[in-house]
Amino acid sequence: MNNPDIFIIGAGPGGYVAAIRAAQFGKKVLIVDQDLIGGVCLNRGCIPTKSLLHYTAIFSEINNVSRAGIKFNKPEIDFKTFNQQIQNITLHLRKGIEFLFRTYGIEYLSAKARFVNNNDVSLILSDQTEQIITPNIIVIATGSKQSIIPGLEPDQKSIITSDEALIINQMPSNLMIIGAGAIGLEFATIYQRLGSKVTIIEIMDQILPGTDTETAKQLMNIMKKRGIDIKLKTKVLKITQDSKIKVLLQTETQELVADTDKILVSVGRVPNTDNLGLENTNIHLTDKKFIKVNDNYETTQKNIYAIGDVIGQPLLAHKAMAQGVYIAEKIAGEKNEKVSNVIPNCIYTEPELASVGLSEEQAKSMNYDIIISHFPLSAIGRTHTLGQIDGLIKVIADKKTDQILGFHILAPDASILINEITLAMNSRLKLTSIINTIHPHPTLSEAIQEACAAVYKKAIHIKQ
Repeated sequence: MNNPDIFIIGAGPGGYVAAIRAAQFGKKVLIVDQDLIGGVCLNRGCIPTKSLLHYTAIFSEINNVSRAGIKFNKPEIDFKTFNQQIQNITLHLRKGIEFLFRTYGIEYLSAKARFVNNNDVSLILSDQTEQIITPNIIVIATGSKQSIIPGLEPDQKSIITSDEALIINQMPSNLMIIGAGAIGLEFATIYQRLGSKVTIIEIMDQILPGTDTETAKQLMNIMKKRGIDIKLKTKVLKITQDSKIKVLLQTETQELVADTDKILVSVGRVPNTDNLGLENTNIHLTDKKFIKVNDNYETTQKNIYAIGDVIGQPLLAHKAMAQGVYIAEKIAGEKNEKVSNVIPNCIYTEPELASVGLSEEQAKSMNYDIIISHFPLSAIGRTHTLGQIDGLIKVIADKKTDQILGFHILAPDASILINEITLAMNSRLKLTSIINTIHPHPTLSEAIQEACAAVYKKAIHIKQ
């Protein structure tokens, strides 16, 4: 397919969704990726980590039910079978996308793409042959990659990234995680459940920098209670290796040395814009090398678009997917609504933390007249039946309009519960719409209703 209607670079969540939606309109689509279909999310991110979190949650549940007098022998793990099962899940989903590509007549090539100029793209195929194509429309969806800090370069053995952390052959007695973002916290949860002593090092003054401070602090306290050591305002000065890895740390008040068996570096992500040949085009980048786009995801070069992580925050697969649908429909000439800026963010710790909208700090900085309510998870019956009472719900509302400005859920299945609020905010519903909706009992969703009612001091199950 030398001159496709739409040429997509990157087969991750944004790219493959754009390809499928465009093909549904009868467009000739060529999509290329030098990695596996599904991108980081399916192969080394969202899917395998959530699989690990699901299986390791069984360890937490065993400890939980022991309080009810139900006893099990200590679980044993066949790591070969364990790892294979995680890989089988990603393989199954990857084959599903390949099937859809065939069904819709989408051509997929394993190739490295590089712009020759504003119109022509060079493809280096897996057999190292080159092909030049001149597409009508180009969509860049190359995603992001892990950020590397000088002095903390991974060696795939002692110092690893999340890629290597996915394959567990034996448990390190001690694991140090550099970075307290979503990825670092999720791996801390996984490895702590499996028996590692986990220490998290974060240079900022809170975990999940940028998240609502109060909610992040509550999650940190829960993680500490479960045995995860978290050191804030701390940076790594030096690493030396003998029989143990020794890490020189600088805190606010002192330098100290910590021993560990393995270091997982998780310090954010950067856009995949290197080696695309963008310097041969009129496409402009930001200072952090993200691609500049307008509200319709058009770059500064006509007929070239960009979506997903490569255009900047938030770096979320579901954001990229929504943009993929939007851009395909726009190219096909369909009337469609712009991608909503009400985008939920979920961290799959124990309990999960899901947020949508503004943090308290952001709302105040924007000069909203806000009202805040807090509802503890322990106040509803369902959490006690689950044996998971740690957590809270925090509501930030506009005092003048009764509109929800921000909603933060620290609870089991928060990633599911947040969808009610995302729909409400996207539809500009008022808090009363949620309060007046009957929620089933006993469920976790009752906490959503009660938290909204607490804004007006109408909650039933807490003293106000």
